[in-house]
Amino acid sequence: MSEFKILALSRIAAQHEEIIRQRSPQAASGTPTGARLAAVPRGGQTIGSCS
Repeated sequence: MSEFKILALSRIAAQHEEIIRQRSPQAASGTPTGARLAAVPRGGQTIGSCS
């Protein structure tokens, strides 16, 4: 098997595992693993125009 095919299959397998991990119930109910979103305080200062 060529090096290209081995690398391609390895990447596909890694992507498949990541998809399965993200579809799991623990991923849906837990805190996101990426950047955490900061809570916006109510009545906070508005920056910029919305019109």
